[in-house]
Amino acid sequence: MLKCMIYHQLADILYLSDQGIPTKRRIKFLQIKGDCVQAYCYLRNATQLFKIKNILALIPVYDTRREVV
Repeated sequence: MLKCMIYHQLADILYLSDQGIPTKRRIKFLQIKGDCVQAYCYLRNATQLFKIKNILALIPVYDTRREVV
């Protein structure tokens, strides 16, 4: 997480909402605020706070190209 923030790298996360609903998000980390992370969420097109304990998985995005199959 910290490495993604330092290198301005996008990440795909699996996030569990407070209601227990899992969602996949593509985010760009902006800063760490206590037990939360402020990030730009490309699903919602907005800056949001994510609880660190609710991030179930994190995969750095190395290739942002979209290829048509």
